[in-house]
Amino acid sequence: MASRGRGLKPHPPTRTIFPHHPPGVSDLALNPSGDLDLVAGSPHLLHGEDAILQDLRTRLRSFKGEWFLDTRLGLPYLDYVNGTPLAVIRAHLIKLAAATAGIGSVRDVRFSFDRQHRKLSVTIQAVLAGTDSGELVFTEAVVV
Repeated sequence: MASRGRGLKPHPPTRTIFPHHPPGVSDLALNPSGDLDLVAGSPHLLHGEDAILQDLRTRLRSFKGEWFLDTRLGLPYLDYVNGTPLAVIRAHLIKLAAATAGIGSVRDVRFSFDRQHRKLSVTIQAVLAGTDSGELVFTEAVVV
């Protein structure tokens, strides 16, 4: 007879910013450096808004062309450094957020891009899918 759980307690979510948990959104937890987050040597899942936040963070940190299975994914950061208009960068960020599982709509995207230091700072305000009031606010800085 197989043991269920072997005495391990579920790992708590890393961050809760609103009470709604979109159904069906989950992902393996990653640590701040992007590696698999292990608890007692085992991976664990993130659910709801924690999984959405992690997905947004992962998408934002992905360079266009870096994933060999689909080189269309990611943001063209090297183009940004070379002078892409800010309106184009904003459009890319809105598209990235809107395509994230669990996001129903994007209310606002604010960002600054320091071309000299190659740093993009982004704040995304979005509404969760399936809710009218479940709101997510995400802030991240990426060094290109």
